[in-house]
Amino acid sequence: MFHILFFWEGNVLLGKNKSVFGIMSVIQGLYWIIFCSVSGFATVYMLDRGINDGEVGTIIAVACFISVFVQFGSGFIIEKIPKLTLKRMIVGSTCLMALINILLMLFHESNLVIGTLYCIAVILLYNIQPLMTSLVYEYDNAGYHVSFSVTRGIGSGAYALTSFLLGGWLAKHSSLTIPIVTILASLLLLSLLFALPKIEEVPKEMVVNKLDDSKSSNRLLKRYPSLLPLIIAIALVFTFHNLVNVFLPQIISSVNGGQSQIGYAIAIASAVEIPVMFGFQWLEKKFNVRNLLLISVVFFLIRSVLYLIAGSFTQIIPVQLLQMFSFALITPAYAHYINLIMDEKDNVKGQSFVMAALTFGNVVGSFVGGQIITHYGVKTMLAFGVVVMVLGVLSMFYSMKVDKNCRTQ
Repeated sequence: MFHILFFWEGNVLLGKNKSVFGIMSVIQGLYWIIFCSVSGFATVYMLDRGINDGEVGTIIAVACFISVFVQFGSGFIIEKIPKLTLKRMIVGSTCLMALINILLMLFHESNLVIGTLYCIAVILLYNIQPLMTSLVYEYDNAGYHVSFSVTRGIGSGAYALTSFLLGGWLAKHSSLTIPIVTILASLLLLSLLFALPKIEEVPKEMVVNKLDDSKSSNRLLKRYPSLLPLIIAIALVFTFHNLVNVFLPQIISSVNGGQSQIGYAIAIASAVEIPVMFGFQWLEKKFNVRNLLLISVVFFLIRSVLYLIAGSFTQIIPVQLLQMFSFALITPAYAHYINLIMDEKDNVKGQSFVMAALTFGNVVGSFVGGQIITHYGVKTMLAFGVVVMVLGVLSMFYSMKVDKNCRTQ
């Protein structure tokens, strides 16, 4: 597949000598391979090392919580230190990721060491994500031919394929394969980051202006009035999204589904989101990115209601299909929207703010969802999801209303 991407870059884009589509697609694919191995198989790895369910949940929740503040901090640090480029920040984080996984292979007998190292790995994982998004837009804004939605779709495909292959492999082999996959993918990612063409240096006077303007960073939300309600909406949407992702086995079990049907449900959701991300640029031209954000949250709300009223696994299937109009739309849409409304100097912070909100939603979804299921059951948790999505829809519509008012003034 990667060879095809480079062929496409070199031949379909004839006459266009500034394209990083192929290399950026592979970079995104490798990042989501790392994401799958570290996050998708976190429970598998730590349980196999003797850490219990409660401890695993605590480790992941703590890591997600800390990463919210790390993501906010990264955006401000990059702004205040001009020589600390996006690429350098990603390179440093990826090197640390590889080092931590080497240590996991060497010290895999101590629960305390494993828990601490895995916590740091998850923090790094979530911190890299908004930087990856900003990197794509940095090249796009510099005049290179690249599409975030298409490269992100390739990332989803890489995640799904890694999940399928690694899951089958781990059924017969040691969970120590997980850090090996992460190390290899990290090394390949590093090599491709160094292979990216260098973007022209920003003129010195522009750097000075940027530093002067950085004093107003604490007024970012005032400069972009639609940002705060957008952040709240994203946090609420991904609270619901994580409720479903983390507790899908319990949801399917509550409608008399089995283990094989859990895998089937995940496969459906993963498959349908890829073509939508590939076609996002066409959708954006036809419907406008702001309308796509509104459409996505409405479908999230529809899904929340359908999950609540589903009485059998066959009724869960169409809900999974709606992934194409909810998650597959909002993921590229919020990234495009941030790049659209913000000045280039604020883009990294904006992407970091939204990613921090997303991560915060993951924390709330995991913790609150687990508590509700334990004490009140699956249906009560799903009812909570409906309430969350009603608030999410209201917040997103308010954000777009504020945005419209600002554009008409």
